[in-house]
Amino acid sequence: MVRAFAGKFGHYNCIKNYELKFFYYIFLLLFSSYLHSQTSLTNKELENINYSYKQILNKFETQFIALSEGKGTGLPAVLIDTTVMWDKRDKTKKGLIRFGDVPVYQGFYLAVLATDYELNNKVDNSFLDKMYFVLKSKERLDIFAEIQLHNQKKISSPNGFFIRDDIDEKTSRKLFKQSFLHSDTKSLDNKLKNSMSQDQVIGWLMGYCFVINVLKKSNSNKEKEILAMAKSQMKTLLKFMSDNNWIIRDTINKKLVPRGPVAKLQAFPMVEIGKKYLGIKFDTPITEGFGKLSWKLSEIGFKWGRRVTIADVFNDKKRYLIYGDINNSMMLKLAALSNTWKDKRLSFASEMSNLEIYELINAYLFERNPLIDIIKIENILKTITPKGAYYYGNHYKAKGAWASRDRWSHPADIYEGNDRFIGHYPGLDFLLMRNLYLLTYKNAR
Repeated sequence: MVRAFAGKFGHYNCIKNYELKFFYYIFLLLFSSYLHSQTSLTNKELENINYSYKQILNKFETQFIALSEGKGTGLPAVLIDTTVMWDKRDKTKKGLIRFGDVPVYQGFYLAVLATDYELNNKVDNSFLDKMYFVLKSKERLDIFAEIQLHNQKKISSPNGFFIRDDIDEKTSRKLFKQSFLHSDTKSLDNKLKNSMSQDQVIGWLMGYCFVINVLKKSNSNKEKEILAMAKSQMKTLLKFMSDNNWIIRDTINKKLVPRGPVAKLQAFPMVEIGKKYLGIKFDTPITEGFGKLSWKLSEIGFKWGRRVTIADVFNDKKRYLIYGDINNSMMLKLAALSNTWKDKRLSFASEMSNLEIYELINAYLFERNPLIDIIKIENILKTITPKGAYYYGNHYKAKGAWASRDRWSHPADIYEGNDRFIGHYPGLDFLLMRNLYLLTYKNAR
């Protein structure tokens, strides 16, 4: 028919070479998009995911965090091991609760609360109350930083410099059931160990982005209050970073915190986050020159990485060996929040590093379709059980992706385990992935 049509009009060769190819590619595009978006979950698998979600969230909010105001509250624990017993003669003293890099997990929890609030049609104020408690804890960790680290007088208002946690053994025993504690406050032989560093800054920025995004069209007074808190804290934090030329120093003795200068390499996307969510420019000569260049080079690095074969791309463990540590997590998180990498680059790097969440975060915040196949995400989600995330050695660990203390910061644990972190984990990685799956994929069940 096409030949007859072309013969009639004398343009067969042109149609043959261009129009047919055009229609062929359009067909392939539409068909592949159709396949890409189709769900693979059975009703039973979906029920398991939703039931597990409720169980894991309840366990987290009743055992891993104290949702109230006061010392030690609003801080997510990263591990609970009920098998620990230092003195076998005293069976009443057992159980370990561990806090570490708390602001990273506070950012994830705020993202879970914000997406849950949206999924529940913004009618359940309990989510707003929980956001308030977490944001209030940030205010406390900022105001008391100078007191804990230098025995200074309490400052009148937050200045942007904060500590990671303020939970000691007495507070822990009051708030939680476990007898033993590990926290950065307890490890104050090196006081700077409890001070902020770039991954904690990025953790808080992530939480703020989600809260501001979901409450940007606030209606109730409670929503406006939470939105104002998140914006104010983000502004104070970015101003502190900008005033210090994107190098993190102690406010009292001006000493560099561990890895403090590294924040300079991540300045450009932080500036972009400030522009998008606050409408404020925090540019400095560093961000305009060195910061922008270093960030662009980091994107190129993710493109090439190490030498990759086709077989490596389809092998989960080899993909982890190519990419996959907490530094990659920080970079991908910033790229996702700031939208400063190309979509395909971010998607490729996220999938290659087993850090798929950052592709979903970018798709959600910037209202686009995820480029990772929905079936890939469903295959990760459906390995969850109501027991959540845990690892007690290779003989007893969670299935699939959930034997990691936090898949989105420590993907290595999926393959190697980590005998330094035996126990049950908070499960925030699963909770956020499930919510973003529902919010970003049109055909999600």
